Amino acid sequence: MRRRNAWIVVSDGGKARVFERQLPLGPLFQVGCFESSHESCRPYGRDRPGRVFESATSAHHAYDPRDWRGTREVEFILDLTSYLNEHYDAFDELYLCCPPRLLSELRGRLSPHLLPKVTRDYHKDFSHSTVEDIMTYIDASSHNNSVMGKEES
Repeated sequence: MRRRNAWIVVSDGGKARVFERQLPLGPLFQVGCFESSHESCRPYGRDRPGRVFESATSAHHAYDPRDWRGTREVEFILDLTSYLNEHYDAFDELYLCCPPRLLSELRGRLSPHLLPKVTRDYHKDFSHSTVEDIMTYIDASSHNNSVMGKEES
């Protein structure tokens, strides 16, 4: 019989690290790490927005500027969710550790069969934290919830 394990996804919208942990209190092992493959969005949008004119009058209007960073982040989230879908059978539980805005975006893009595996989410940016810091935080929060009789979702 295979032991139960959890995958912990730590992301900030441009980089993601995926850790595996044997449940209940095994050490963390990194099983995946990837960064956004897109180049910096700084050169985009430096020019003046393009112009459009109306056919009925001589008025000219600028196009609305595009949110290049948001577009890049959405593409990254789609890559991350497809990675998790491909490895669906590799984990029993999924913990998401992301800033709040990214967490809601990521949860909204997870496939319906993957959502039940999300047992915890942490509204915190661990992208620059060490493995020990992440493990300590997860252990402390799960201990606090079990003492109080709460489940964190």
